[in-house]
Amino acid sequence: MCRFDVRTIMLFLAVLLLAPQGAEALEERMNTATLGVETQYNRFKSDTMKEHGILYGANGAYTYRGRLVMDKLPKGMFRLEGRIIFGRIQFDGQLFDGNHYDIKKAKDFDGEVRSLVGYDFPVFSSTTVTPFIGMGYRYFRDDLSKSNAGYRRISNYFYTPVGFETRTPFGTGWSAGLVLEYDLFWFGRQDTYLSDLDPLFSDLTNDQDSGYGFKTSIKVRKEMDDKNYVLEPYVSYWNAGSSDTQKVYHTGVYGGLNYQEPESSTTEIGVKAGVEF
Repeated sequence: MCRFDVRTIMLFLAVLLLAPQGAEALEERMNTATLGVETQYNRFKSDTMKEHGILYGANGAYTYRGRLVMDKLPKGMFRLEGRIIFGRIQFDGQLFDGNHYDIKKAKDFDGEVRSLVGYDFPVFSSTTVTPFIGMGYRYFRDDLSKSNAGYRRISNYFYTPVGFETRTPFGTGWSAGLVLEYDLFWFGRQDTYLSDLDPLFSDLTNDQDSGYGFKTSIKVRKEMDDKNYVLEPYVSYWNAGSSDTQKVYHTGVYGGLNYQEPESSTTEIGVKAGVEF
């Protein structure tokens, strides 16, 4: 199913890039920097645990629009973007010892960096469509060590975002657009710090080789003389497959215990507010 989805998206983007261009759309600035804040409701779920809470953070981006690849793409787009978001969440589920725990105000931290390349072209009378592809890295730290039975868990995802964004002006400086994205999962690593429970336990590193993600948002922009104001509600979803299985050692001795990170999903529903200049 995922392979079919990726091929369909890539075919759609190829059709967009090869399609004849229509009337001139709105002009974009060549260099744009964006700084913003955001808040989201975050929900994590697996077979053994659930987490949910409100997180807060900041984001930033630099976007270049102009000639790319030795002037072969006269309306190219290149973007670097990143964000950090953190807060307190509620944990409900099973930990390594097999018992059930309800941990309030556990610490969560999420960081993400991405680079994107795309191509702008006008469609219809004034809408700009920008198909894009890139590389991304997501870091997620779940700190349950507040509980005597808790420990730190760190997720690392490497992926390729593939999608498109649109922008349509509505007059008096207002414009709006849609962003749709599929995230092709390449590789994941899960670090579990059992030494937080007992220094004699070995820490674990589990590899993940399957997963996918989706992102969608609606971006509303108000243009001013020297800056633009942006509001962007969004929804993001991640599904990470189960990991490989690693042996657990205590005092350097394998006692028959094994650990596997189960399949999990993460849903983020939030809103960003920022300034472009």
